[in-house]
Amino acid sequence: MTPDDREQLHLCLIRWLSGPRAPRYGAAPKFLQVCAKSEGFGFTEAEIITELDYLGDATNALGKALVQRAEKLNPALPLYKLTAAGREYAQERGLDQP
Repeated sequence: MTPDDREQLHLCLIRWLSGPRAPRYGAAPKFLQVCAKSEGFGFTEAEIITELDYLGDATNALGKALVQRAEKLNPALPLYKLTAAGREYAQERGLDQP
């Protein structure tokens, strides 16, 4: 995965987690993989999880966690949602717009 592909995937994930169609309690990696595929990306579910974990790490390039795991409904099914910093990031870049 090139750095440009990785950045585009990050923006895609943030857009799908912040938009009006974002699942209320968080999104499963498989759902996000399908969303990324609809935008022309061919990443595996494991690659999506790796990038979600990167976005959730406060030591990423931005220096703040944009995504967090939300395991409220079923601990066996990890769900991901935006943090306050992630919502702010999406709003500043217009990613939360339909």
